[in-house]
Amino acid sequence: MKKVIFLLVTVMMMGYWTTLTYGQGIPGARTEATNAIQKTVAATVHIISGKDEDLEGFQGQSTGSGVIISSQGLVLTNYHVIFPNGDRDVAIWAGLVDTRNEYLPPNQVVRLKVIQADKDLDLALLQIVSKRDSQKQKYPYLSLVTDTDITYGDNLTLVGFPSVGGLTSTVVKTSVIGFDEQEGWIKVEGSVMRGASGGAVINKNGELVGIATKVAADKSPLFDEEGLPLGTVLLGTVGFVRSADTIANFINSSTSNNNDAGRITSKTREKKITVKGVVLDKKTGKPIPGTVIAVLAVGLSGKEEFSQGDLLAWARTDFNGDFTLNRPLKSDKYRVKVVHPQYKVLLDDMDLKESNDFEIMLSREKE
Repeated sequence: MKKVIFLLVTVMMMGYWTTLTYGQGIPGARTEATNAIQKTVAATVHIISGKDEDLEGFQGQSTGSGVIISSQGLVLTNYHVIFPNGDRDVAIWAGLVDTRNEYLPPNQVVRLKVIQADKDLDLALLQIVSKRDSQKQKYPYLSLVTDTDITYGDNLTLVGFPSVGGLTSTVVKTSVIGFDEQEGWIKVEGSVMRGASGGAVINKNGELVGIATKVAADKSPLFDEEGLPLGTVLLGTVGFVRSADTIANFINSSTSNNNDAGRITSKTREKKITVKGVVLDKKTGKPIPGTVIAVLAVGLSGKEEFSQGDLLAWARTDFNGDFTLNRPLKSDKYRVKVVHPQYKVLLDDMDLKESNDFEIMLSREKE
């Protein structure tokens, strides 16, 4: 039998991290915060994908991180971690951290099989293939938590396996600098490290609120006095964390197609409602395609104008005038702005305590 060796290999630019390393010496007394980090480290795995069926002489194409989200071994990561070149004919392996000593490198290597993968969302759900046939292994895991009321300036902790961090887990602190709810992102600050994509992101309560996914760099060209290019200077970076809401929707689509995915444990503080409806011409009753429905935050019901930062959810009607908001909402009252270039702008209240299916009537500018 060939000896299995878990190797680090050259990786793509992945993840978004500062340079704080976890485990520089064994700490003394555990605090609630360090216990949460310890649990997160135990549930975060080091992922390698490549061509060979075993890892001896393994020519890996990509390394990254992932997080176990059920005791049965469901693993969440990014699509680009397992399929960096778009080639889906690869073997995928995970290195599991020793739960008896999380400061050590991964001490168990397991095979992963793909359950669901979405290139556009850059998400993948995988299952650990256990070698123990007689008894199912229980894995340390984190439950995905949506609706955690994260806001600007909140501190988050990221755990993963950046290539420069060596064989052991790396833990970093960062803070929230923005959101893109339409695209499903939490924006964070920090320094860039490689190989951290797919790693766990937890809030101050130790709850899994997303996974590190990508980084965008702001580079500016430099020129000499004669206008000749000298290169570029890095002005800053923004990291993007795929949010728990987006991940939960992705997992729900997986559960409808695969029984394994149904074992996911997901927690939420309050049930959210999927909002849908139709937009019709008030005079003719015909559907109005291409109408934008924008939903404002609670407490802004009297506001006539609003900025993108006030936007909670939105949708655009299809050919039949139907729409579904891009994200579910809590049961509450909201301000809605409905816009179509050939119709009068409509400002109205939407009360989800009474209904989640709305019929919106628009009047033309000139009638």
